[in-house]
Amino acid sequence: MTKDRSLLKAITLCTLIAFGTSSVSFGQTSSPALTSSLLEIKKIPKKIELPEELGTVQEEYRAPGDKPWIVFIQDAHAVIDAQNNIRALIEYFQHQYGIQLVALEGGKGKVDTTLFRTFRDERVKKKVMEEYLGRAEVNGAVMASIFNPDEGVYYGIENWPLYERNYLAYLRAMRQKEKILSELKTLREGLDEKRAVVYSPELNEFHEKVQAFREDQGKLMPLLEYIKRKKTGPWGRDIEAGRYPHLKTLLDSMDSKFAADGQLDQRRMAAMSKQHRAVGAVEDPVVELKDMAESFSRRFAKRMDKAQAMEFNGKFQEFVTGRMDAASFLKYLLRFAEQQKEKVELSPAMRELLGYSDTLASIKGTRLFAELEDLLNDMEEGLITKKEERLIAEEYKKILILRNLASLELTRNDLGQFKKSPEDYSRLLPNPALLTGAAEFYQLAVERDQALHRNLESLMREQKSKTAIVLAGGFHSEGFTASMKEKGYSFCVVTPRIQSLTGHERYQEVMGGNLSYKDYLMTTAYDAFAKHATLRLVSELNAPDFRKALKQWRDEIIRKLANEGRVASAGEYTRYLDFLIQQYVEKFGAKGLTDKSKEEILKDIAGELAKFRDNSLTGVWTNFEAQAEKFTDRMRGLMEKKEVTPEKIAALIRESGAVQPGQAAIGSQSKLAASLGVVTPGLPPGLIEKVILLISADRV
Repeated sequence: MTKDRSLLKAITLCTLIAFGTSSVSFGQTSSPALTSSLLEIKKIPKKIELPEELGTVQEEYRAPGDKPWIVFIQDAHAVIDAQNNIRALIEYFQHQYGIQLVALEGGKGKVDTTLFRTFRDERVKKKVMEEYLGRAEVNGAVMASIFNPDEGVYYGIENWPLYERNYLAYLRAMRQKEKILSELKTLREGLDEKRAVVYSPELNEFHEKVQAFREDQGKLMPLLEYIKRKKTGPWGRDIEAGRYPHLKTLLDSMDSKFAADGQLDQRRMAAMSKQHRAVGAVEDPVVELKDMAESFSRRFAKRMDKAQAMEFNGKFQEFVTGRMDAASFLKYLLRFAEQQKEKVELSPAMRELLGYSDTLASIKGTRLFAELEDLLNDMEEGLITKKEERLIAEEYKKILILRNLASLELTRNDLGQFKKSPEDYSRLLPNPALLTGAAEFYQLAVERDQALHRNLESLMREQKSKTAIVLAGGFHSEGFTASMKEKGYSFCVVTPRIQSLTGHERYQEVMGGNLSYKDYLMTTAYDAFAKHATLRLVSELNAPDFRKALKQWRDEIIRKLANEGRVASAGEYTRYLDFLIQQYVEKFGAKGLTDKSKEEILKDIAGELAKFRDNSLTGVWTNFEAQAEKFTDRMRGLMEKKEVTPEKIAALIRESGAVQPGQAAIGSQSKLAASLGVVTPGLPPGLIEKVILLISADRV
């Protein structure tokens, strides 16, 4: 009986997929404006307060009168900690202030996660989607659209051709990055020799502390301790006078008990380090990390499946080749050890690496970070006493800006400095043409700023909303705030809390086309991701649970679309369940599932279909019923000939007017945010998909 019921459910599902499909595509489906209930915005206080664990407000501006209010959340692309807190920040502003409209960098058109939101098993869904988040293939906003209690309305606000050009410039810049960095390293080494002779001892000490901070993410605390010791200069008076308020708060927090505890920790760590050396242990955390990784590889090789082994070896190679920093690799190894139920004892050096890296990560992109850079510039100016020192210091600044340009990590201030006299920078390189891709990248990024602002205004008018959340990279924040002030909008700029940079190493891989779903990339990114993700959601289910999940999933899709008045587009979602039925037959087979008589099967099919003949389906029922009758007649013929097979059922579906998977009409429609194409059905296949396919074929 169970097998009979299974075939019936499979046939019914296929039937619903075929007859639920119409010519209405995602891009053509009208998106209703935000309802009046969503526009009942709660009173916005003069000062926004955020839970400390979610993030901090960097800037607020309140325009006079009843002007639109925007929350700008600074994105840290691919950083898992940031993305989780971005999801939570969106939920906070949705619940606390009633903001439902979310505008996103990296996409064009309406984000639609209906297919995933309607999957019932929250535990499985969370596990699968967190895997995509960990690979930087979805971001915090996508997670919010799937999991937040308030569904919200999410739109990409890019000028898409401009975004695609920016993406190509990114790829060109990344190709030249290592060559530029190599030339800059040689240049800096030569400058270091001059500095050692020309700089005063005080200026040399300052330079070495700052250089360690800028190049090694584990050296923030020593720099802050150095600044505290040197507060006797004029910059110390500026700190006390409130010129650097965020930095002063941090420095003050190092006083009294905190400072005493910190000194105690340093003494304890020094003693532990001495004891560690006495027993012949390795001090260098880089060497320790390599030893740990090699030990894990030997001990757990038999436990890892092919995918796990490939990921482990890939991370190890990224670390030894310098593409992943030591702190991020250590965090990866700790997660790996946890999965293997292995307890790891960390040396003092490794604990120090973890703690300091987290501290720096938590301030990057914030006002505190900007204040620190300003203070360092002021301190350097105060320590320079000779013309020769100034010339060398200016060369170091140019090298730093060139390094950030090559790595696509320029701040707005850096970019402004470069644009004043680009020839003064390019002359430092033997081959100035190497900078072309990076310079073009930033030119297009600034152009995209203007497009983002225009499209945000248009979107808010269309949605009749006076509030919105905007998610974009920190590079765009300065242009955003200037534009909002000019237009008289109120806004606040929010930075998500970041305690770890884990995940940032995936950014370049994703932008380079290393995607888990690329084998399914035949048309659009949405289609490829939908197939890959739906399959992952049911991949661990047994046959009965698989069938149950599909039925519940279909029911939820139909119910949700009926409530939204767009049930005519059900086939655009349920076609991915059709894809899963094919996978079910391949995995579990269909042999022995045809014991029921033809009359019983046809009667049960009619009963299943009748469940959906209600008021919410009247708009499509006439067409549905005609196709169902045609399908039932032909099914009767197959049963009389005893030729009921999955292949012949599929053929009947096609003959009955179904839109086959992949053939539905598609409507027109600092670092670069990864494309939101995976959740934007209205984006037609374009340049990015083509580039990824070429990269996969080693033709780029």
